[in-house]
Amino acid sequence: MQKRRTFLILTASFVLLTACAFGGSKVEPTATLAPPPTEEPTPIPSPTPIDLTVVLGPHESEIHDNEMMMNIFLKRPRMGQPESKAAAFNQVVETLEQTVIKDFTDIVTENLEYQASLSKTFGYNSLHLEYTPTNTEHGIVSIHFTVSTYVMGAAHPFSYSRTLNYDLAEEKTLQLDELFLPGSDYLGVLSTQSIQIISENGYMDWPEGAAPEPENFRNWNITPDGILITFDPYEIAPYAVGPQQALVPYTALENMIDPDGPLGIFLS
Repeated sequence: MQKRRTFLILTASFVLLTACAFGGSKVEPTATLAPPPTEEPTPIPSPTPIDLTVVLGPHESEIHDNEMMMNIFLKRPRMGQPESKAAAFNQVVETLEQTVIKDFTDIVTENLEYQASLSKTFGYNSLHLEYTPTNTEHGIVSIHFTVSTYVMGAAHPFSYSRTLNYDLAEEKTLQLDELFLPGSDYLGVLSTQSIQIISENGYMDWPEGAAPEPENFRNWNITPDGILITFDPYEIAPYAVGPQQALVPYTALENMIDPDGPLGIFLS
């Protein structure tokens, strides 16, 4: 009897162990997740410096008016690049051009009655507008315009200058005082330098025309090397010798140029 009981206990234990081994919950092996693929970040393109994208081309047009005995020939700069800045710049140039035309036609209108009595050998009233870029670097576009006119009955033609200095980043026309530190005597230096340079290289008959007054320095242009000052006929010298110019180097102005202003980059 004792042997039989031991056999039954052993048999029951074997059955129980087998049930636990094969009848229990099946444990799935833990899946190993692959790491997500590494994605290269989308590169952000570096902005192209404005001065590398400036493209200017000539835009020519003509106006003929027989009633006013007038011929007008225009060549102005038209910006093609950068496209985002072109429209505003071109509008500023067109406004300047229209002002020049109006000033001329006003003079012609005042003289039409007198001109009607003149011989045709006097020709026509005429206006020519041309331009020369002096700088397109560092986002600053500077243009010198030459206006040549003849009004019937006058002893000779006449010419004068107009200048445009334009900040592309700010989309605005620059004023001379914006280039310098507040309170600096920039007009005094421009006057002294201009008189010296022109006396040595040109005609300086009337130095008072280059006195340190804002009106005397209304025609200025930014260049890579300095500020170009233009004096029209009759301002410092007779008509016969033509306009006079002085290129005042930045080295003569560096102590008063605003380093954070439009000319700061030209000092580096």
